[in-house]
Amino acid sequence: MPTIVTTTIKAASHVIEALLNEEGFIDFNRIAPFLGPHRGFSLVDGGALRAAARACNIPYHRNSLVSALQQLGRDIVDIRQLDDSAFRQFVQLVENYRACGYLDELDFARQEWGAGLCSKQRAEPSTGECRFKTTWSCPLRLLERLSARFPNDEIRVSYEDDLNDDSRVELVIKGGMHSKVQPFAETANAQ
Repeated sequence: MPTIVTTTIKAASHVIEALLNEEGFIDFNRIAPFLGPHRGFSLVDGGALRAAARACNIPYHRNSLVSALQQLGRDIVDIRQLDDSAFRQFVQLVENYRACGYLDELDFARQEWGAGLCSKQRAEPSTGECRFKTTWSCPLRLLERLSARFPNDEIRVSYEDDLNDDSRVELVIKGGMHSKVQPFAETANAQ
């Protein structure tokens, strides 16, 4: 199960609005869209994924153990053994890769956003604040892109791992660059 991270953003209302789709939900695709023709896989067949990774010559993981397991899985996969549904997924994954360089939205989210957005989450831009949950980590790459769109606006970000109370990190992003800030309690004690 992936780590769940809660992120809070404080920024001008127009910055928050840039994250929202027409229904008022936070939508990372508004900042960095997935451009593959096939979206919304609820569950990707492992054989289809391994076959697509092999067909597209996706590099193996940096970790040698993970890399060895990936290689083994790709070596034994046979598209002739995939059922019709898995074969259709294989074709769609390859078409995605051909179109945008990523097999699916999950692969894209990890690389381009730095996180995966958890379900539909609303925000109220008039308050200048939004909070959302993501998998793996805070979507810093995405927030840097958002900041680059509004280079004169400061975006204050705080995030923490839902399983670790001591994991809170606070950042300021401006002009597409981020810097850590001292937590409020430490700043107050230093004076």
